[in-house]
Amino acid sequence: HEVSRHKMSLASYLQDGNPYSYKDAKHVIGFASEHVFNKESLEHKDNLRMIMDIFSEKLRRPVVIQLRIIEEYTGPEIDAMV
Repeated sequence: HEVSRHKMSLASYLQDGNPYSYKDAKHVIGFASEHVFNKESLEHKDNLRMIMDIFSEKLRRPVVIQLRIIEEYTGPEIDAMV
């Protein structure tokens, strides 16, 4: 897991998130309401920038990541173009 090579705490927080949607190079990672602390920790400017940089490097294209609290997670919404 590439994020853990840079900052282990971020990787730990990300493990509680799930892919929620992907569209136009925007990845939304959903967190259950009991993981608000993890989501908020990841949203700090430097942390979110690091995660987006790592994802962009691995996917070889610019990526935007948004973090959300999702009350009822039913699975990822993936753009048909992916």
